[in-house]
Amino acid sequence: MGVHDVVGLIVNSATIDEVLRSFPSLTRAQAYECLAYDEDHRPEIDALVAEQMAEALGWGSCSTRTLLERVRRKG
Repeated sequence: MGVHDVVGLIVNSATIDEVLRSFPSLTRAQAYECLAYDEDHRPEIDALVAEQMAEALGWGSCSTRTLLERVRRKG
C-alpha cells in the first residue's frame, strides 16, 4: 500500500472510513498523512505517473504535458 493507493480511493469518491476499511493496518493519521504528502508533492507525483504511463504505452520518456496532449489526441 502506498500514497497513490490512498489518494486513488479518495479521488474516486471514497471516504476516509472506506480507505481505512480497505487498508486495515492503516491508521486514520496515516491516511491523512498520505493526503498531505500528495498535496505537498503533486508536481513530482504527476511527473512520475506521466513517466510510468509513457513507458507502459511504449512512448518512452515524456513530460506530463506531452503525455496529456498525446492522450487527448487519442481520446
